[in-house]
Amino acid sequence: MNLLHRYRTRTLFVILTIFWLSACSTTGANVSVGDATYLDTAEKNYLEGTKSKENKNYEQAVNYFEYVKNQFPYSKYAALADLAIADAYFESEQWLLAAESYQFFIQFHPKHEKVGWATFQIANSYTQAIPKNYPLMPKAHEKDQSTAESTVVAWDRFLRKFPKHEKVNEAKEQRKKARNLLTDYEWAVAEFYERKERYQGAAWRYETIFRKYPETDRAPQAMAKAAQLYDGELKETEKAKAILQDLLKRYPKSEAAKAINPK
Repeated sequence: MNLLHRYRTRTLFVILTIFWLSACSTTGANVSVGDATYLDTAEKNYLEGTKSKENKNYEQAVNYFEYVKNQFPYSKYAALADLAIADAYFESEQWLLAAESYQFFIQFHPKHEKVGWATFQIANSYTQAIPKNYPLMPKAHEKDQSTAESTVVAWDRFLRKFPKHEKVNEAKEQRKKARNLLTDYEWAVAEFYERKERYQGAAWRYETIFRKYPETDRAPQAMAKAAQLYDGELKETEKAKAILQDLLKRYPKSEAAKAINPK
């Protein structure tokens, strides 16, 4: 189901009420539908939605915001309502729905001043959706890594499009965390191959870490592990030496480098 279809489905109730609400709104009357009382201006309804969101009544907040964008589509509050809907889903921890809603905002308001913020929030939503570590449960790096991969792509997009945004430093830090998680997965696979004495596969996995994710925390140690396998089990001494020399050059202050050259 595509984003536009989902969005239309979500707003169907509001759309169906517009025809009979319009007669009331032209007279300045307030109209009650369910638990919500819709008001006679875009601003009033937007403020009511904001109040509901602040009170953590997210479902009611979304109803107000949807009413604004459907009943007052040419008001400045229509775009703000689209963004506020995404914020409501984010604050209620509906991460993937929030990401879709921020994307909807960007798609339909591409020149809005908040597009940078919405792009940041897409990546932030994916970050929050990454599986966490819980006691007695599989580790995060042992679970499906597609969300972490989507997170990195989203952070890359934000940094590419908004290199001077005030959130750039935070974005870089979050991107690194997501890439660290991906290296945890590669490291676990490498260790598995090593235990099974599949040394070439293990070496390739360690190489993947420092070649694909060179800025991550595991990169220096991955170089040391790869060099160890090439020198010992795989009998490729020259390749091992080249990796160690590269390690000393690229990460001279790392613990892995200090283990080679303690001075």
